[in-house]
Amino acid sequence: MTRLHFVWLGSKRAKKNGVSEKGWRLDMAARAGLPVPNGGILLDNFYWLAVHEEVVQIVDGRAHIPSPPALYDLLYTAVRFPQLDKPGIIRPLFTDADTAVSPPFAVLMADPVALAAALGQLWQAAPPDDTSRHDLLIQEMVAIEVEGTAVTASNHPADTITVANTSFDLPQLTGWRRPTAARPDHLRRLQQLLRGVRRTFGAGEWQVQWMDDGRVCWLLHILNNSTPA
Repeated sequence: MTRLHFVWLGSKRAKKNGVSEKGWRLDMAARAGLPVPNGGILLDNFYWLAVHEEVVQIVDGRAHIPSPPALYDLLYTAVRFPQLDKPGIIRPLFTDADTAVSPPFAVLMADPVALAAALGQLWQAAPPDDTSRHDLLIQEMVAIEVEGTAVTASNHPADTITVANTSFDLPQLTGWRRPTAARPDHLRRLQQLLRGVRRTFGAGEWQVQWMDDGRVCWLLHILNNSTPA
């Protein structure tokens, strides 16, 4: 069997390749047609290929990239990761709760030095043992006009929205109802996005991170907040 080094969002391959929940749920969302920024997941297999080829060197337990062009060539020529049309955002997927690791990086993907710096710093944040994963989410950057989080559940009449540390309730759309015209455009788009989340993922309480660029309300992350039975 060919060893995969990346999976594209919407391929529905993330879960079977061991990616954490926030990665494989985003893959499922893209597959279902929800608005997810274009991109893919660079798998743990790629990290270990880079180590094997000595493109990544482990020095005192930390990833070091001595030649950015070599890493660039391995990514785009050897394993043929697709070129993104826009600058990329790179996020860690080591665990479902990654507050302890480095923040997302905005990177010009065609710049080998910037790309190597971002990948190296994120890989260095992974736990320093051979059993830990090194998956990274790479997506095209989209413009931000409004961003926030939402909590939605199918058994509630309203969703809890948080924007700039302010929380409020937003009525859920049910069936094929259209959003109320008097509501701001970004909230109308958010209502439609959250309805799509409930339809796609079903019962449960879903924690959603979203971002609106003035035309599209994008889904950035989704996790199941439900307490296991």
